[in-house]
Amino acid sequence: MGALSEEDKKKLKRFSFYLQTTSAADGLNWTQYVYDYNEMDRSYGPHPQVDLVKFTTEIGLIENIFEKAIENYDIEDLIYSVEGSTGSANIEVVFNPEDLHLDISIGVYYLEVFDTAKTVTFEELSTIENGPYTFQRYDYLKNFGDPTFIQECEKEYGKELEISYDGYGDSGQLSTDILNQKLEYAIYELIDLYHSGWEINEGSTGTIYINFEKQKMTIYHSQNSEDAIHKELVTIDLLDL
Repeated sequence: MGALSEEDKKKLKRFSFYLQTTSAADGLNWTQYVYDYNEMDRSYGPHPQVDLVKFTTEIGLIENIFEKAIENYDIEDLIYSVEGSTGSANIEVVFNPEDLHLDISIGVYYLEVFDTAKTVTFEELSTIENGPYTFQRYDYLKNFGDPTFIQECEKEYGKELEISYDGYGDSGQLSTDILNQKLEYAIYELIDLYHSGWEINEGSTGTIYINFEKQKMTIYHSQNSEDAIHKELVTIDLLDL
C-alpha cells in the first residue's frame, strides 16, 4: 500500500475533524460491485454526499489505499469459497473519521433452496374459491370437478402426467407446450395458488405429478432465496502507514 508522508497524515487528520462536524460523522463508505466472479466495477462513493470539494486530495489518498489493499485478495477465490454462490459480491469500504481506520469487507451472494411437497385431490382443487384480487382467480381449477374434463385428459395424456416449471426474473414457463388450454391454465393457477410469486426475482422450479386415474396430484416445489455472507477482510490504521 505504501507509506503515507507526515504531511498526508496531517491532511487526513484535518479531513477527519471536518467530517465529524457534518452528517458524515459516522464515516464515509464506498461500494465496489463484482459480477460473475471476475468483473469488478468501479468504486461508488463516498457516501453520504457531503461537501468534499475542498478535500479531493484526501479522498484520493483514501481511495488509493483501499484499492491497493483490495488487490491483495483473490476475490474470485473468496466468492468460490461460499457454497451456492451466485458469482456476485459487494466490497464495502468504510472510513471512520474518529480513529482514521479503513474497514474493508466483502458480502458474497448465494442462493438457498427450500423444498416443499404437497398432494391435493381434484375435488379439493375444484372447490377453491376465488380471492378478492384479479390474480386470485381459479376458474380453470374448477374443471377438475368435471368428470368429462378428467376423462378427456386421461385419454389424451394417459393415467399419469409429469409437468415441470421454471421461473426467474419475473417470467416463468412450463416445460411442455403440448397441454390443452384448459389444463395449461389450470396448472398455472395451481402454481400461483400454492406458490404465488414463483417467477419473481431468484425464482423457483418444480415438478407436478398428475394422476388422472386416482384424481390427485403432487407438486414438488423448490424456492430460491438470495442472501449474503459478509466477511471482514482487513482494518487499516491510516496513521500506521
